[in-house]
Amino acid sequence: MPIKKVNFPKKPQYSKTLLIITYIVLVLIIIVAGAKLYLLNWKFSNLIDNQTYQVVFLDNGESYFGKLEYLGYKTYRLTDVYYLKYFPKTQQTETEEASQDNYELKLIRLGEQEFYKPVNTIIINKDNIIYWENLQTDSEVMNIIKQ
Repeated sequence: MPIKKVNFPKKPQYSKTLLIITYIVLVLIIIVAGAKLYLLNWKFSNLIDNQTYQVVFLDNGESYFGKLEYLGYKTYRLTDVYYLKYFPKTQQTETEEASQDNYELKLIRLGEQEFYKPVNTIIINKDNIIYWENLQTDSEVMNIIKQ
């Protein structure tokens, strides 16, 4: 029995024009997506008022006051940092109950109370920020910072 020659289908031939158009479309999609991400980050960073301080509320319950700056992909820097801390008003005896009335809230500059003396700057991951707000120049916090 003679062997029959099997004809396989030829590979489809794509025109060079179609390949060039495909590459151009892909490059345009990448450029548009990158521009959109850049503009979105630019829009949020412009909401920060550089003339005043911001309060930043973190997901661990802490809040900090300072000058907030957007550094780029998921990163913020807070400079000239302050935080709130409770201090006892008077020396308590063992029989006295601890109540909120026996404490006063003070604004502390970062690096003044800590024994390890950190630099007055905090780098914060965007994912840890619940929200932040610009402070008004006549707020109580701003008046204490100005002193």
